[in-house]
Amino acid sequence: MARIIEDAMAHDAAPLAMNAVGSVGFYLCFVFVTTYLRQTEHMVASNALDISTLAVFIQIGTFRLAPALSDRSEGDRFY
Repeated sequence: MARIIEDAMAHDAAPLAMNAVGSVGFYLCFVFVTTYLRQTEHMVASNALDISTLAVFIQIGTFRLAPALSDRSEGDRFY
């Protein structure tokens, strides 16, 4: 069983890491920033949500840009 897990982690570590980065980025942009702005900066909820929505759109844009930049590198590709 340990061998199966070790093999899976060796081949699937990069997509797992990319998924984790995306999940953490979403949490930071949408949940944490909104809560921080409302509780610490005493911002109105609608303004805080507008800012976090803009941040999520920027994050989506970087998800589209990252593969194009990685294709220009000399390193190994994951696909």
